[in-house]
Amino acid sequence: MSETTELSYGQGKMLTYDAALILDAIAADLRQGSLPLASAGEAVPARVTLPANAKIEIEFKGKVKPGKSKHKLAIEITWKEKDEAAEEAKAEAAPQATASPRIDLPCDTDMPSPDNT
Repeated sequence: MSETTELSYGQGKMLTYDAALILDAIAADLRQGSLPLASAGEAVPARVTLPANAKIEIEFKGKVKPGKSKHKLAIEITWKEKDEAAEEAKAEAAPQATASPRIDLPCDTDMPSPDNT
């Protein structure tokens, strides 16, 4: 059974400058590897741990009508969490490529070559 969690960083109408400050704070948290997010009605935010690699999408949409236009800029970061134990078991079950054994033979430079008899 899957579980859905909805948390937010902040939302609502604000100055573009203030939105930039929030994005700066989010960027700093992303660099640290976790993001504080709160659900509705919670005073203390939960920290969401972020992976080292994720997919990011930045999308702009605009709709222009005479006398009215609407624009949207969306930034989305997505990732999938894998069960570490299942991944390790899968790696162990996969056939391993084996290299041929290497044999190092001593080389004597004082020995004459077959051509110099």
